[in-house]
Amino acid sequence: MDNIISVVYHYCSIETFKNILKSKVLWLSDLTDSNDNQEVIRTFVNLWDNVKRKLLTTDLSEDVLNDVIQMIDSQYKTELLCDPPYGICFCKNEDILSQWKEYGDNTKGVSLGFDLSWFERNGIKQQMPHPNSIQSKSIGYEKVVYHSSEFEQRMAELCYEIIKCKGTEAWITYIRPTFKRYSGFVKNPTFAQEDEIRLVYYPLEDQSFSVKDIDVSDLKTCVKKHYEIPWITSSSQALKSICIGNNCELTKEDIRKLLIDMGINVNIDITESQCSYRIRNN
Repeated sequence: MDNIISVVYHYCSIETFKNILKSKVLWLSDLTDSNDNQEVIRTFVNLWDNVKRKLLTTDLSEDVLNDVIQMIDSQYKTELLCDPPYGICFCKNEDILSQWKEYGDNTKGVSLGFDLSWFERNGIKQQMPHPNSIQSKSIGYEKVVYHSSEFEQRMAELCYEIIKCKGTEAWITYIRPTFKRYSGFVKNPTFAQEDEIRLVYYPLEDQSFSVKDIDVSDLKTCVKKHYEIPWITSSSQALKSICIGNNCELTKEDIRKLLIDMGINVNIDITESQCSYRIRNN
């Protein structure tokens, strides 16, 4: 895995921004509810279909390969329904129009810079997590993989080697966990301009998460179930910068006052967006 730049950016509305300051947590939401209707599904359907076609052209034993394919084809729908990934999405760029329009309330919101190394120091590693009874393996952050022919080829080669070595055991012991890991990170390539990094958590129903000072708690609201992850402790915080959208009603002074009122360390870099976007009235 390549190293990820330390500070990444979460675009949101002012209402969400105020809630983040007040609650001092970030929401991890079910990724299957995101704006990409192929989230999670893409790994087990689009990716697997193309990998399967490549495997059928190899020298793998026809009987073994057919057994593995049958098992995967019969189980992938179950994989889509059980242990869905929850996550929060970040961008590498602090001030980019596509993010403002889609997530930053059409340039009326803010872009929040969070230091990933802060989460690393508090027990959340750079890794693709998966459902696991070992807590530290069920949460992590990594770059999104935008589906490509090169990625398909790598996955096909990986599956080939696993099936060659493990035979019919390949699905349950190796291929399933590998595809499960990627399901929270593989995305339609038309979203590539988002240059996304995400923090993902695979919760188990009877699992309460705690690593060092980080706790992930679940909360059922009238809106939807989500998980919460703190971005601040008594001695430090992950929030490092705030960029104000071009059409945001709040000023730098307003933002400073909000931070003070919420008891947040005001040693945060506050800037104004250079994205001169004009909102048109229809």
